[in-house]
Amino acid sequence: MRSSLSKSIIIFFAFMELMTMKVNAFSSTCQSRTSLVVCNAGYVPDGLTPQQWANMKLEEKRKNSSKEYGRLGPKGFTSRSLQSFQEDLDKGKVDHLMPVMNAKFLTEEGVIQPEDVPYMQRGGSWDNSDVKNAEKKEWNSIDKKFKEKEQQFRLDSVDWTGKKTRSGPTEPTKAATARAKATASIKGNKEHPKNIFFGWF
Repeated sequence: MRSSLSKSIIIFFAFMELMTMKVNAFSSTCQSRTSLVVCNAGYVPDGLTPQQWANMKLEEKRKNSSKEYGRLGPKGFTSRSLQSFQEDLDKGKVDHLMPVMNAKFLTEEGVIQPEDVPYMQRGGSWDNSDVKNAEKKEWNSIDKKFKEKEQQFRLDSVDWTGKKTRSGPTEPTKAATARAKATASIKGNKEHPKNIFFGWF
């Protein structure tokens, strides 16, 4: 009895040892190690050398430096105020601008002059300052004021991040208070008697 029990125990432990060996055979032994390789490579598009890519970025930066991305309004052309245009239109100095069909072809053939193409279409300025040897249009006082205001107001004057100091609502001004008092004195503070029976009593 005792020998059969000891045999069963030996067989059991042998079986467990065998199963453990099979499990270890299928498990991979991964050893973690610290990589000391430093990657110094930057992004370079396919087909370009690092020097060519650097030159392209410098050229793009040079082109963008002349563009005013912070300027408000249209950036493809320089316009004037509507009030100034309307006053000159009433005086007969200017006319409505209509787009010119095939403007590039007609300009190259010499049929029309570059200043004959509307400034919005050619991407220039309303006073023809972008066209060489063209007759410059005269600025009036409204144009000068409009240019000054445009230069004063830039995107950095707007508190986009909310970090600038703020002030709460202002107190009513003396003028508003005086107006309210004057209105009350004109209307009078007396209450009109209510009509009880068809206004007779």
